[in-house]
Amino acid sequence: MPIRFIGIAAVHFVTGVGSGICMKGSDPFSFPSAHAHIHLPGWVSLALAGLSDHAFLQAGQRGSATAHNRLNRLGASLLILAMTLFGLGKISPAVPVSAVGGLLVMVGVENIMKNLRPNG
Repeated sequence: MPIRFIGIAAVHFVTGVGSGICMKGSDPFSFPSAHAHIHLPGWVSLALAGLSDHAFLQAGQRGSATAHNRLNRLGASLLILAMTLFGLGKISPAVPVSAVGGLLVMVGVENIMKNLRPNG
């Protein structure tokens, strides 16, 4: 499971850098929160989850690691969509999408909190 987390994190990193380059080339820089949410819930949190699953082997070997991976990916995607909607000025649909995405990311983190124990 740690390799899957880190691989998906790398995809978010490339997507985040690509979107940043595209936005930098356009004027105005209208979607900075979408760009940030590609990096934070995507690249950073998935990479840290992969590293923690590797360091704390029991966290990565449980079925809840798969659930965490899926919930984080879905939640991060919803957050990116919500931030794009905010950038477009579509506040009404963005608020509930953002709330659901944030909750999914937080529920997914439960695996890390529940399974952090020293190896051995």
